[in-house]
Amino acid sequence: MCRAYEPVPGSCGLVRRDVTAFLSEMHLDVETVESAVLVANELASNAIEHARTPFRIAVSLLADRLRIEVTDGSREQPVLRPHDPGAMRGRGLQMVDRLATVWSYEIGPEGKTVVAEMGLAGVPV
Repeated sequence: MCRAYEPVPGSCGLVRRDVTAFLSEMHLDVETVESAVLVANELASNAIEHARTPFRIAVSLLADRLRIEVTDGSREQPVLRPHDPGAMRGRGLQMVDRLATVWSYEIGPEGKTVVAEMGLAGVPV
């Protein structure tokens, strides 16, 4: 699945809908789908809030893992902030870090791509 979105808050709902529909068609377990939707939503939220550019989400089901890529037009690197129980915001990448097996980013001339990979239930990573 690969779709483009505008940098508006309503796009997060579209991302959740599209990722849920795609993964449901793949007959993945509910826990994997819910976790993947959370990760995609958080990465989309970051693209909307920080990049403020149109963005693209690609979701791929590989043999042993699920890969979520979010590409936006900003060259600013994502920052995983330390846990602060008093903070009102800034927990999105913490959630991605906990739910994903691994996450990374790549900055290119046109912007950046954040990649999160998640193991599939019952499949060793």
